[in-house]
Amino acid sequence: MSNISKTDIDKFLVSHFYEQHPVDWDQAFKRKAPLFVEIGFGNGEYLVAQAQKYPNRNFIGIEIEFHLIKKILKRIKKTKVENIRLLCVDAYVAFDRLFKNKSITYTHSLFPFPWPKKRHHKKRLFHKNFLKIVNSRLKKDGKFQVVTDFEPYFEWILEQAKNTGFKIEKDKVRPQFNTRFERLWSNEGQNSFFSILLTKTKHADIPINKQAKIKPFSVPAFNPDQIPYKNKKSKNLSIVFKQFSFDKSTLTGIQSIVVAEPHLTQLFNVVIKKKGNQWQVSIENNPQLIKTVGIKESLEIIKKGIAKVKK
Repeated sequence: MSNISKTDIDKFLVSHFYEQHPVDWDQAFKRKAPLFVEIGFGNGEYLVAQAQKYPNRNFIGIEIEFHLIKKILKRIKKTKVENIRLLCVDAYVAFDRLFKNKSITYTHSLFPFPWPKKRHHKKRLFHKNFLKIVNSRLKKDGKFQVVTDFEPYFEWILEQAKNTGFKIEKDKVRPQFNTRFERLWSNEGQNSFFSILLTKTKHADIPINKQAKIKPFSVPAFNPDQIPYKNKKSKNLSIVFKQFSFDKSTLTGIQSIVVAEPHLTQLFNVVIKKKGNQWQVSIENNPQLIKTVGIKESLEIIKKGIAKVKK
């Protein structure tokens, strides 16, 4: 990563793996200030410009693509702004887990990908459930703005925003944000865009998804030749037990598992190891693992499955 040091990364990129959920943003910035959040900052032009313009605000940028994190880190270093912190994570996960209720002053998303094909609409972020989560994280009278070039997406978001605790204002706006996509559409002749401004009028009380408490457990017997776990699939949770391997010399089994929850899919290993006259079952050490309810449930399935095997 040319011109970007580990010090820069450690200072500006907040790891959602290592931090407690929700994040203490006052500690992350080492000060208290109004919190402004950009969802999908792209190349980071607007986010950095806002941070320069308003040094008394704390800005958080959320992006899923790490190459865009690298780009904005270079921009931050060049401009020497100090009041930005970054998250490389799905925005749904960020709002679901990393922000306290009633903590954000303002959030926005400029020209998000509209997923125009109907079969891809399930990938759209600004659905009713997500808007309720955003509402719960906003302070009283907090605002959320989405600007898009795609009118069908604009209409879809307006429909989703109904009954989510917001006053809804719609408008057409001139180019003013100087983002890559705004410049692209402007150069192709589009001289106005569709804006939705949501102002919080009623609090939606959506609890924060904190790290699940997961403890290792022991069982008196385990037969590596019988794998008794069954996959689980429901609307919001999928648990798939993948490859199992067993080392007879160390009496250690490794069970690979994929857990998929809303906007979050994780692959991890569970270790089943003989210790004394017991078998200990625990998650393999993985610092980049968010301990979710789904992961906890996968261990419960293993525990119940082992107990059903005939000794």
